[in-house]
Amino acid sequence: MDAASDLRQAHRIAALITGGLITSLVMYAVIASVFRMSHAPSEGAPSLPAPQMSLVRYAAWIASGVVVASIPGVRRLLLTRRPEDTRPRAIARLTLATVAVGGFAEFPAIAGFLLVILGGLFLDFYLLGSLSLALLLASAPRYDAWEAWLATPAPRP
Repeated sequence: MDAASDLRQAHRIAALITGGLITSLVMYAVIASVFRMSHAPSEGAPSLPAPQMSLVRYAAWIASGVVVASIPGVRRLLLTRRPEDTRPRAIARLTLATVAVGGFAEFPAIAGFLLVILGGLFLDFYLLGSLSLALLLASAPRYDAWEAWLATPAPRP
C-alpha cells in the first residue's frame, strides 16, 4: 500500500466508527421513545425519590460538562506529534484521537439515557443527546484536515 491509500483506509475506518457512534445515538433515542410509550401517563416512569433524582440529574449534567470541557485537551494530547513518529504511527495517532474523542462525545447521551431509565427525564436526554450529536459531527474525521495535519512537520526536540 502506498502512503495515500494508508491514509484513506485509516480515514475510512475512523469514519465508520464515527458513523457507528452516531447510529448508537439514534438507537438510544428509539429505546427512550419505546420506554416513553410503554409507560402510560398514569403509571409514570419508574423513578428514584425526587431528592435523589435531583442529585443524579445534577451529577449527569456536571459530568457531561466536565467531559465536554476535556475534549479539546484530550484531542491535543493525543495529536501531539513526536519527532520519532513515522507516517504510519502518525496515521494511527489520528485514528486513535478520532475514536477517543468520539467516545468522549458519546458520554452526554449515555448520561441522558440513564436519566430516562432512572427517572423518566426525557427532556434532559434529548438535550444531552443533541449535545453528543453536535460533538460527534464536529469531531468527525475530515480527510483534508488529516492530510494537512500529516503535512505539517513534527516539532524538533
